[in-house]
Amino acid sequence: MAHNKFSDWTKKEYVSLLGYAQPAEKQSKDIATTDQTNTAVVAPAIDWRKYGLVTEVVDQGVCGSDWAFAAIGVLEGAFGVQQGSLTALSVQQALDCTGQSTGCKGGTMTQAFDYYKTTKAMTAKDYPYNYVLPARADGCDYDETKATSCQVDTYSFADKGDVDMMKKALSHQPIAASLNAKSDSFRLY
Repeated sequence: MAHNKFSDWTKKEYVSLLGYAQPAEKQSKDIATTDQTNTAVVAPAIDWRKYGLVTEVVDQGVCGSDWAFAAIGVLEGAFGVQQGSLTALSVQQALDCTGQSTGCKGGTMTQAFDYYKTTKAMTAKDYPYNYVLPARADGCDYDETKATSCQVDTYSFADKGDVDMMKKALSHQPIAASLNAKSDSFRLY
């Protein structure tokens, strides 16, 4: 633990950055389970950066957009595997357009994935991330003429602790994971 950019923040200020809304996610009907006795037969490790299928790490700024970054990272990875190259997709589109989320005040990957079942993803270049806006007053700026062909057909979630399912999914594409970052040991790491 050490001083970092969050050291002088109050707990309330810090928690405002944590946008993942776990209770809503756990209520999803799309959560999948596997037989806990099943052992995944996959490579012992895979680094999707070596395949050029993940984007660089981005500072979310003052926006609780972690849920959107996680969802878009999964879409970028799956779309990249399908297309054979990485396309940086718009996190801001997920923040502004999912409807059920509260933008910078939190949301879930489920909300983003459900949105992309009916709407194609725009690129980060065409709909750039703007974390200085705590909430978009003008709403969604989706432009179908600038959208990629990236959409969600189906998705599933592994139950907490289901390492085999995560390994199997990771062997096909990059995946997202959520963790509880509220503790001081994490905040001051």
